[in-house]
Amino acid sequence: VLCMALSLVACDREKSDKPVIKIGVSLPLTGNVSYIGQAAKNSLNMAVDKWIKRDTKYKYEIIFEDDMLKPQKAALNANKFISMDKVRAVMSLFGVVDRPIDDIANKNEIISISCSYGKDIVPEYGINVGSTNYDIYPSALKKLKDKETKTVALVGSNSETSSAVLDYAAKHLPNDGIKVVADERYAVGETDYRLSIKKMEEKNPDYYIVFGVEPMNTIFVRQYYEITGKNNIASL
Repeated sequence: VLCMALSLVACDREKSDKPVIKIGVSLPLTGNVSYIGQAAKNSLNMAVDKWIKRDTKYKYEIIFEDDMLKPQKAALNANKFISMDKVRAVMSLFGVVDRPIDDIANKNEIISISCSYGKDIVPEYGINVGSTNYDIYPSALKKLKDKETKTVALVGSNSETSSAVLDYAAKHLPNDGIKVVADERYAVGETDYRLSIKKMEEKNPDYYIVFGVEPMNTIFVRQYYEITGKNNIASL
């Protein structure tokens, strides 16, 4: 009887001890877009809670780190996830941080999952769930054409995510009958765009297309409205 009892305990332990799959998640949990990072964290925790209730083959563990939407911090997070936490995948949010994470993860043959606009090319171990230029551009072009737009000013940040989208627009819009009369990129963290706005207004663009790193978008729109009182601003 004792042998049977020990056997049952051993079988039960074997059934409950599932292999653990660790996933590292780098999010902006503090800073200007912390509300997005915290919302993503809550969503991921809810998803894992659902998986826990299912009879899955693996047990999943998420390890969160704050990147403050800074590439250098994101790179440190990726190295920690891979070398210390031994994760099987790394997740990130926004193109500002996903490029360095992609590079580090790919070199270590670790899956890198990101959500980044305009990201048309991903590395071998990369997955992007954000909209690509092929998804964004046709819809944006149709909207501009519906508003009989002839000229635009492109405005964004000196970042890979802004460049991925705005460079594509700068290349393709002229071929589709819309002239780009200005193309301004600002340093991440810059907060005063008034002089630049006044210079661009001299070219009288029909529309401004803004795609920057927050809080650039919010500040630019507010300053533009204070100077001009116009609402001819779009984003992608």
